[in-house]
Amino acid sequence: MDKFLLTFEFDKENEKIEIHADKYGLLFLKQKIDVLLQKGGDVHLMTPSWGGQELSEEQQNENSILLHHVKILYWN
Repeated sequence: MDKFLLTFEFDKENEKIEIHADKYGLLFLKQKIDVLLQKGGDVHLMTPSWGGQELSEEQQNENSILLHHVKILYWN
C-alpha cells in the first residue's frame, strides 16, 4: 500500500471539516485510531510538503481549504 487517498479539508462557507478517503486511506486512519485506543497520546498526520507521508496532497473539493497537518488526541 504505497499511495492512498486521505485528505482533511475545511469548508469555510459551511463551517465543516470534510474527510476524503479511499479504502486504503480509511484503513490507514483506522489503524492510527486503533493505536491511539491502545496506547493513548496523540498522532500527527501531515502532507509531504509538511514533512509527512500520512495525508494526500491533492485537494478533492475545490471550494475547501486543504489541511496540511491534522493532530488527533486521545482523552481518556
